[in-house]
Amino acid sequence: PGLSGTPAVGDAGSTAEVTVYAANSRTNVEQIFEIEVAGQPEPGYLNISNNAGFGGSGSSFYQSYPTVELGSQMALTLVMTNSGSAAMRVSAVTVNGSSSFQISNVPAMLPAGAASNVLVVFRPTSVGLHGGTIDVAHNGADSPLRLSVGGGSVLPGEMGVDQAALTFTATYGGANPAAQAIVLTNKGGVAYVYTNAASGGSWFGFAPATETVDPFSGLALTGTVSIAGLDAGTHTLTSRLSSATASNSPVDVRVQLTLVKANQTITYSSLGDQVVTADIGLGASASSGLAVQFVVTDGPAQIAGGTNLTFQNEGDVTLEVRQPGNVNYHAAPTLTNRFKVTKTPLTITITNVADKTYDGAPVSGIGVETTPAGVDCSLTYNGTTNPPLNEGKYAILAKSAYWRYT
Repeated sequence: PGLSGTPAVGDAGSTAEVTVYAANSRTNVEQIFEIEVAGQPEPGYLNISNNAGFGGSGSSFYQSYPTVELGSQMALTLVMTNSGSAAMRVSAVTVNGSSSFQISNVPAMLPAGAASNVLVVFRPTSVGLHGGTIDVAHNGADSPLRLSVGGGSVLPGEMGVDQAALTFTATYGGANPAAQAIVLTNKGGVAYVYTNAASGGSWFGFAPATETVDPFSGLALTGTVSIAGLDAGTHTLTSRLSSATASNSPVDVRVQLTLVKANQTITYSSLGDQVVTADIGLGASASSGLAVQFVVTDGPAQIAGGTNLTFQNEGDVTLEVRQPGNVNYHAAPTLTNRFKVTKTPLTITITNVADKTYDGAPVSGIGVETTPAGVDCSLTYNGTTNPPLNEGKYAILAKSAYWRYT
């Protein structure tokens, strides 16, 4: 024998069908009965399960949300369950107190034994503490279901700087400019972590490059410049301070460096008075290491190959030593060297002069030596160029016709 269709709790007050089975070794009999189930359906009963941290029991629950940044939200999912034997119908949902709390997905009807996910959201509308109640009115015995909620809100991290631009000045080849500082502030109620990166150059940076800035506080950042490898002129870049959590990230600081040209000087030993036959190799140096120029601005002189000085005549000579500068150096002060050029003194010595007995042949072997050596000279004998032949006395004169000598 057997029985099926046993009425359940939810069948109270209704008609139900019950089937009775009977059997032996020869037959199997089934009989269906319709019966009236006594009693009343159990009213719908709304309860909370998987309560996402909500405390309480029965028809009253509560939750204190953690602090939420203004402009953000926190959502908690509750499971509403109808633990009664009759369907439950929701007639009203009322939020009292702060409008920062909202509830959604509340079903209009929840069958007996069924469950539904409900979303309770804290979206603060202002900074400070918020509180309220959410009442869910229904046709069950424990109506209304009350959720007491509370929470606080703060401003999110907000970046600020006390200076939006920095200006540095240095001299090419000199020392780096002095460091300068700015204050990075946090006007919000939540700490943030910043990072720093420069665009437009690598010659500037802030230290520390990354750090945490606490709420309602400031942090000094030191900006330093390295002029190594930079030419003279104006250099600019943007130093960007960024945070993944600050509400107004990024903040830019404009940085300008003026690198002025360096001065330079020339080292040169001035020439004294010269003789016209002199051939001089000029030499000088500039403190910058740049090549020096020699220029004859007046007088009978010329320069070949940049440094080889020679003279065409006697007279006054003006020689200038210059270095015109370049992108990184100003022109050096020009040095002026003035001197006189005169003919070269010449000493002539007549050699191999001795008395001779007339033998009918002209005199030979008479010569000259000069200081400086190698200067061509002519000999005359009593005013003629013919060597002596006849008996007599002869005046021998040696002279150079080269105009450079005297």
